[in-house]
Amino acid sequence: MRGPESGIPETLDLQDERACAYGRSIVFLRGAYPNAALMTYDDEVHRGAEQLNLCKLVFGTGSPPELLTYESCDESTACDNIRGGLLSRARCGGAEVTVAIYPLILPHEKKTRGGAVVHIRSSRPGIFVRFGCGNIAFMHFSPNVNMRGTQIDCEHGAAEIAGGAVRITREERGIVTYVRGSGFKFTVKPGSGGGSFAEGYCPAEEAYLMLGFSRDEADADAIARADGKTEIERIEAYYAEKLSNLYVRTPDGEIDAAFEAAWLNLEYAWLYPYGWIESIQHWPTMWHMEHTAAEEWAGNADRTRRTLLTQLEHIFDSGAIPDMCTNDTGRRDWGGNNQFFFREIMHYLEMTDDREFAELAEPYMRRILAQTFREYDAGNTGVLSWHSQIGNQEDFESTPGSGAAPGTEGVRMLRIMSEYLKYLGKTEESAEYAQLSVFAWQQLRKKLWKNDLGRFSWFKDGLGAERLDTTYHGICYPVIYEYTDSLDNASTLDHLRHRMSGPEGEVYQSNHFGDHGYWGVPTWGMQAGSDMQPFAAAAYAAQGMNREAIEPLKFVAKRVCGEFQRGAFPETANEKRLAYFSPSAAVFAQAVIESLFGVKRDMIARTLTLSPCFPADWREAELRLPSLSYKYSFSDNTVRLRVFSADGCRKQLLLRTPPLSSAKVNCNGKPVPCAVAYKCGFCELSAELTEEAEADVVIELTPLTFSVKFDGTAAEGETVNIDLAGCELLGVTDRAGIFADTASMRLRRDILEPYKKYGTLGLVNFSRRTFALRLRAGETDFEYPVSITVTPAFEVRASYDSMLHVRFRNFTKRAVNGNAALFTCGSTVKFPVNCPSETTVNIDVPADIPALHGKNRAVFVLDGYAEETELISATPFRGTPLSIDPFGAREYTAWREYGLFPHHGCAVMGPDEYLKNVPATVQAGGIDFPLCGKFVPVSAAKHIDANIRIGRPARKLYVLFSAFADDHEVFCEAFSAVIECEKQEAYTKPTFVRPLTVAGELDFGFSNAVLAGFSTYVPGTERNASLPPSAGGDYAGTLCPDYPQRALWCVNEAAEAGGAVFNLLEFDLGKTRQVETLVIRALAQDGAGGIFAVMLE
Repeated sequence: MRGPESGIPETLDLQDERACAYGRSIVFLRGAYPNAALMTYDDEVHRGAEQLNLCKLVFGTGSPPELLTYESCDESTACDNIRGGLLSRARCGGAEVTVAIYPLILPHEKKTRGGAVVHIRSSRPGIFVRFGCGNIAFMHFSPNVNMRGTQIDCEHGAAEIAGGAVRITREERGIVTYVRGSGFKFTVKPGSGGGSFAEGYCPAEEAYLMLGFSRDEADADAIARADGKTEIERIEAYYAEKLSNLYVRTPDGEIDAAFEAAWLNLEYAWLYPYGWIESIQHWPTMWHMEHTAAEEWAGNADRTRRTLLTQLEHIFDSGAIPDMCTNDTGRRDWGGNNQFFFREIMHYLEMTDDREFAELAEPYMRRILAQTFREYDAGNTGVLSWHSQIGNQEDFESTPGSGAAPGTEGVRMLRIMSEYLKYLGKTEESAEYAQLSVFAWQQLRKKLWKNDLGRFSWFKDGLGAERLDTTYHGICYPVIYEYTDSLDNASTLDHLRHRMSGPEGEVYQSNHFGDHGYWGVPTWGMQAGSDMQPFAAAAYAAQGMNREAIEPLKFVAKRVCGEFQRGAFPETANEKRLAYFSPSAAVFAQAVIESLFGVKRDMIARTLTLSPCFPADWREAELRLPSLSYKYSFSDNTVRLRVFSADGCRKQLLLRTPPLSSAKVNCNGKPVPCAVAYKCGFCELSAELTEEAEADVVIELTPLTFSVKFDGTAAEGETVNIDLAGCELLGVTDRAGIFADTASMRLRRDILEPYKKYGTLGLVNFSRRTFALRLRAGETDFEYPVSITVTPAFEVRASYDSMLHVRFRNFTKRAVNGNAALFTCGSTVKFPVNCPSETTVNIDVPADIPALHGKNRAVFVLDGYAEETELISATPFRGTPLSIDPFGAREYTAWREYGLFPHHGCAVMGPDEYLKNVPATVQAGGIDFPLCGKFVPVSAAKHIDANIRIGRPARKLYVLFSAFADDHEVFCEAFSAVIECEKQEAYTKPTFVRPLTVAGELDFGFSNAVLAGFSTYVPGTERNASLPPSAGGDYAGTLCPDYPQRALWCVNEAAEAGGAVFNLLEFDLGKTRQVETLVIRALAQDGAGGIFAVMLE
């Protein structure tokens, strides 16, 4: 026996309560023992995270009955989702008991009514049930207080016998629940804290309970009078028929099973007339309606129409599309739904050709578009910014400036408006919006496209400060929407593949946090959420990357079918919660149909396009939808498609393949003309097939036989060696500008220069470059993408402790043998360097260097190569503090005026912990900094310069700084430091300027306690880490979720104290100078931070 359950704390992990729903009926069943509940959505009060517990049920067996509890049921007891319901198999005292509960299938209507049927079987006679009303249920934690134990929470409710049934009510609710059971004798018991509940006993080994609820008492009773066995048979038949026309058969059984689970999750989530509940388990309301496309394929276009109409009926006066609530109201969360609505309505029109609806919605479309650009492009730049969730599952990520993902969505919305008006015959206006979309795209390219990286940066704020590393949708959306060409796609997807993906091919939302929360629960903008994987699959499919397209979907399917979820779609990759997360289920199903099987229906153009995207080792696959039958096979370079669709559309082929020599296409036994378009690394084979309902298509492919081999890494200044077989090189397309000479393919020496300011992480994160080889194989000319990791030629690290220690790493493919010199602290130290290719050597040199404590400026020179570096010295610190009080210092509590930004959502989840109980002294880099309870603020919005008047001689300044920064400042020059010294005999005033970048110079200034565990520094983190070793043609350790490691984030020492992370900024002026001022200036629009202490030496 287990127990006691009272010793098990409630947690967010290992959720025990499984759920199922239909309409307004939600049923729950525990896993550890079969306590059950019937719940519903609140139709009076908006509740985003709570259900109404109408009836909790506790079961027992035998005579006298033994209750099925955590302690009495053994470890084999478990609960599973079955089609349309839940099933518990329990063992208790030698008895085997099954409890199944199903939400009833009732007509979808705008009424609060529903019910459930319970089927109990026991290997020993006697079935007992205790039941009664429950509280408002918050189902996030488990074991859940609303479900656990044998008590009934009926303090404010009543149970009474009513004509052979039990009538259950609760004081504040107008909902009445009736319970009936054939063969049961019911009695009413008083609750220990007030109110009453019921118990029932049936002497048989099998019994049914019927539950009905409604605001109309007679209706509730009528629902409960149905026959339980008949209702279960009806439910089973309903799902069997539905799924007989919704399935895939592929070589991957988990994808097949997850595809079925997706439809079940969607069916459970549908709530007329509002849309799809986000999570029937614990997010019982609506957010982004990404479900519509999948439901249209499932034959439920009427649901899409009804959902879109409901949103329009509740549209805000501003023109913003609402999130719908179960109490028939709208609200607005995150950044809104306008971009989703535009996508959804266009997909719906293409699937249905519903002109009547298009005409009805037209004035709303104009309002929605205008509201979007008023809110997110107030400066009329043509490039949108966005609040959080331009995609889905990104609570902590906003785009507070002209951004890649929102900018792409802005272009898409303008293009949709153009297509929409063209559909309605308004060609002149359509052309105007088409031109606006061209302008918006040009503006986006001008603002954010990085030619050297071959992809978009994230965003530029209002002051022009750029965040260089974008999100997954900043990469995927331009590819999916076909805005970038195949060479740009190859480059941008290479970054997704090599810096934003994990070992299973899963994609991560961003690298903007100190941790990916891989094993965590919510999806906040850094995790591998289940909703984003299908978008990566769509992007890969559009580039002909068939193997890569499968992997993100396999990643999701593996978890859906895993031991824990067993059919429930998780919100986050590895969460141990049973979300039944319907948006992810929907986009998964859509991606299997539209990306893997590559089906696109356009009823406006009357076309059905087939673009299968399967790995070469997938020999067969089958898709069945209510309006489509589709079988795929591949053998001996021959693809066969057998398709049936009576939609009246003309069938088209668009097959992406490796480069071809030739191809032949036959349809229904007849050859059809085909065309081959050569893209960068692949071909697009197109053909007009047939207007007949049935198409039997045979495609004979003759691929080019060639190979391209190259080293995956190359150092600056070196030649990229390419080994070709079966083809000749015609030239190189170098959009990134990485070659000093394309004929020899010698790399420039300064490729990485713009990214050195971001430290080790910058050199790793921005190391990938893509170019294209223009090749000829036989008579065929084509382009082939090559992506490499560019490394520095050398990495030099120097330290001093009465002897000079140099760590010299040679990334080049040639040995280095020469005389080097290190210029530092007014001294020159010479020494030989003998280092084989791609090797590291350690060199120790006796030297007498007048170094100061910590970092000293240095220049390393070797045979014409010169590199700025630092000498780290263990010399004892002998500096003195400078009071910051006279320079506008503020009390610690004033940080909120500068450091909490409205667009940041909830990333700073523990602001009360920041600068709380800060000690009088903080040690960083071996220096004890005395603190005064104040800081000198710097803020672009309120105090753009922190100006410290020094007025003293010094060779080094040591500044203790905390940046009020989180994920929105990553890879940004958030501040600059300017030190001015007296002119004296110099021609111009000695001025020292240094960018202070987040990643590189600065950590997030918030500790894990403040930033929900996502700080870039935790005590013990290595600082100023060397570049990682090479592995497999890239840097090692660049797969998420390990990457980016905290050790890579910052080159400066840090200390955590009082919820704050302080960075030690060291400024070496080269010699002792009369220092006038130190100014730290905010460059980013939301750049803010504080100087907490200054020391001079």
